[in-house]
Amino acid sequence: MSSVGASPHWESMWSKGLQPKSSFDNGEPSPALILSMSEIQETLPTLASTSPKKRALIPGAGRAYDAYYLASLGYSSFAVDLSPTACHEARKWLALQPSVPGTVTVLEGDFFTLDLGPPFDLIWDCTFLCAIDIPARGIWARRTSELLDSEGVLLSLVFPITDSKPETVGPPYPLTVSLVEGLLLNEGLRSVGIREYPKGTHMPRMPHFGNAVVTFKKSK
Repeated sequence: MSSVGASPHWESMWSKGLQPKSSFDNGEPSPALILSMSEIQETLPTLASTSPKKRALIPGAGRAYDAYYLASLGYSSFAVDLSPTACHEARKWLALQPSVPGTVTVLEGDFFTLDLGPPFDLIWDCTFLCAIDIPARGIWARRTSELLDSEGVLLSLVFPITDSKPETVGPPYPLTVSLVEGLLLNEGLRSVGIREYPKGTHMPRMPHFGNAVVTFKKSK
């Protein structure tokens, strides 16, 4: 498993039999995503309509819970993960779920190099940035900007927010809203909204970590 900024830590956890609702696996769509989508569709009506179907990208998707949730809203979701075991588990889980209006495509491969087709209307970065090595953050910001449609929206989950360990210790590496904003501003993405949720919203098993969702759009 070789990729820019990739840590063997993640595939090691998957291959040892990571169970739903253990460690970083929520066992369900992120509550922060559900809250954000219910709020954002009121302020950004272009995301509320999925006719024709809009494309959503979820890098580091794990079991694809969030991709499935977005498909339930009508999106054509693309769940990308570098871990072969994660992709296998995602396909197993998805096969057991009811049909939804949209679709989920699970792609095993490198977010930084995969040919993912046309730009995306929505990118949900959920604990992907915090999982990659610090020197790769600039490349992450550039790639994210390249993959986002000119009218698209990036939702970035800033997690974990914590003072309990240094920012250089990970993965996962602690993040701050200002750090993520600075990375993306360099690539032409501006913050248009910040939603700070109570600690533990994204991952209830870790109530000591803060979390915020920042909405980004491309600068005109």
